[in-house]
Amino acid sequence: MKKATRRKLIEWAITFVLLVLLALVVYYRFFVAPKQVAQRQPQWRPLEPVAVVEIAETDEARATGLMGRESLGANNGMYFIYPDVHSGPFYMKNTPTALSIAFIDKDGLIVDVKDMRPYDLTPVYPGSGASPIKYIDALEMNQGWFERNGIKVGDRAELKDGKVHFSRYSK
Repeated sequence: MKKATRRKLIEWAITFVLLVLLALVVYYRFFVAPKQVAQRQPQWRPLEPVAVVEIAETDEARATGLMGRESLGANNGMYFIYPDVHSGPFYMKNTPTALSIAFIDKDGLIVDVKDMRPYDLTPVYPGSGASPIKYIDALEMNQGWFERNGIKVGDRAELKDGKVHFSRYSK
């Protein structure tokens, strides 16, 4: 074989190998890598039901809460919005309805759920022990509502147009 022909053959072989490598890189970049990234990102699965809520976002509305309410609808409650993260208590002064309360952190995650007895003046804090968990929002519903609906600590609560939508992280 002539030296020039052999050189051309080697150049074509090198070009072919480089094109195959480029094709593999493009395939990986656009078809394999995006699937791996998508699998690592958190995925939130919507939960049912949706809570229809009254919103308490002023000091007066938060202080009054559900006082005097004899009953709530099956999926109705009150959503308390605070201007800053805090760890203050709730109590049941003048509230004849047994309630459950979910404490929600700044990321929208439920950090604790507690039951509250009618007319009980015992302060109810999220968490237990000497250092309460900080929260920015709270949701009061009929007692047992969260448990009956499978809503638990770690789920996300998102307020939209007077309704609270719940979702759960799934891998």
